[in-house]
Amino acid sequence: MAALTRPSEATYVCHEHVKVDTLDHRDHTFCGVMFPIEIKQNLPVETLKIESLAVRGRLGPITVWASGIDPQNEEDNVNEQVQHFGRTWSKIYQHTHFPSTSQYVELKLLPVVLKPGETYMFYIHSSHPSDQAIVYDNARNRSIIYQDDAIRINVGRAHLSTTPFGDTSIWGYPGAWRDYRAFVGQVNYGIIYKLWSPQNHLTFGSDFDQMVVVLLLCQRRHESPMSILPDDCIYYILNMCGYNWSAPCVKGRKILAYRKPFKTDNSKKEKKAITRRAKEKSFLRKIFSR
Repeated sequence: MAALTRPSEATYVCHEHVKVDTLDHRDHTFCGVMFPIEIKQNLPVETLKIESLAVRGRLGPITVWASGIDPQNEEDNVNEQVQHFGRTWSKIYQHTHFPSTSQYVELKLLPVVLKPGETYMFYIHSSHPSDQAIVYDNARNRSIIYQDDAIRINVGRAHLSTTPFGDTSIWGYPGAWRDYRAFVGQVNYGIIYKLWSPQNHLTFGSDFDQMVVVLLLCQRRHESPMSILPDDCIYYILNMCGYNWSAPCVKGRKILAYRKPFKTDNSKKEKKAITRRAKEKSFLRKIFSR
């Protein structure tokens, strides 16, 4: 029965604990920093949860705001909202911290749940009455500050006012924002991955695709022990496989695809490869359409 009721997403959160250590050139300190976090679409991710940020400096009264949260979504736990820069900002953290100029201090947020392709703005602010509250850097790369397989942190801006979203700098002059600044700190997040099914097969990448083809081909051979299993059992096995269980392995793939070499030119090899891929796709379409 379980084979007929395959779950579509993981029921657990895989804590990557990346703790994004962005480059720290110790360029600047001031009252706040605003930056976007983008969720990539190259992994079969169902949702990604930003759980905490970490910063250093003189700190003091810290608030963290996020833009893009739906106030109707109970999971977002919104407790205060303001309008600024044409966006709705929701407060997701508030606490007073002792100074920590060398070690990062973790700010445990009300979890912010994101989906692949979404970009959220985060704004960390301190009301400490000095220009040494939060460390940040100049943006040496004018687009991307940090990226891994799941997220991308882009260039942001610094804030020079002790009032959240204030337009007057700490010296009393207008113009409290500085562009092309980089977040310095850590990001901690967890991921809920999609589980394989024929419907989302294409989101799992070419290596997983090869694994699916090999498993189904084995099941189709009468001399294989797997031939006694029905399609639903094979689907259930694949449903329980992690997306990275078929991680690229050059040597392994060469052994898997090994054939006695023929003396042919490159054009013939390319034609054979195209024909083989077309047959594999046709084979999968026939299987999944049942």
